[in-house]
Formats: sequence, structure tokens, C-alpha cells
Amino acid sequence: MNGGHPALIVEKNDKKNTYKLLKFTHQAREDRTQLNRNIDPLDKRNTYVLNTPIYSKRNKLSKNELSNLSIDSSDKPIIKNIKRKK
Repeated sequence: MNGGHPALIVEKNDKKNTYKLLKFTHQAREDRTQLNRNIDPLDKRNTYVLNTPIYSKRNKLSKNELSNLSIDSSDKPIIKNIKRKK
């Protein structure tokens, strides 16, 4: 769905089979916020999160999007603010 970029599932609706996701990437743009630490501890590149969540059906997700990701405690307020957006 998103070219293999990892995503964090923040909400799911089993009745509609939809997921609310936060998408992460290594490319900086206006619509992205830089995180303090990479979500992959073995990767030293800068990581960015899209400023708005995306919605998807379960069958559109890849295995990367369902992986457990590690969010640093200093980045949790950023993630929390983006999760609230519709």
C-alpha cells in the first residue's frame, strides 16, 4: 500500500475491517515531522512520521506495517498528537 514503509497501527475497526496507521519514512518534506530517534534501533538514519494518519483495509497491509515498532519515549508526545487527528 505504501511502498514498504513501516507503519504503526494505532486504531482498528473490526466491523469495517479498517486500520488507522501512522506511516514512517526517511525522506524529509513539509508534511512530515522528524522524530528524535529512529523506530529501528539498528538504523541510524533520520526518521519522519506523516503529520496525518492514513486509513487502510487489512488486505492492503504488508508485513512491515504489522510489525512491532519501538517508539522512543521522547517521541511519544509527537505520536500521540498525530494519533488524535482524523
